Amino acid sequence: MAILLHSGDLPREVRAELERRAAARGIRLRQYLVETLAEHTRLPAIGGWLAEVARLPRQAPLVSGVEALEQAREEEGAGGPFPSSEPTSL
Repeated sequence: MAILLHSGDLPREVRAELERRAAARGIRLRQYLVETLAEHTRLPAIGGWLAEVARLPRQAPLVSGVEALEQAREEEGAGGPFPSSEPTSL
């Protein structure tokens, strides 16, 4: 089934932006639209992507950088390889 979409069917600002993007790539609007729609269909639909993510195994939470530094300080002592960021008096 063929679908005809006329540029007049698009809001003026949408058409202008599409034309600008096509011109930036050095191609005609029709070619830009065909390529953009083809690229769009290669991406997963958001519902399918969310379902796929939900099926992934859960991972243990990662330790933040701050927590890692605090743990290293505790393990090495106050003067360890990661000294405290507290200002020192001279």
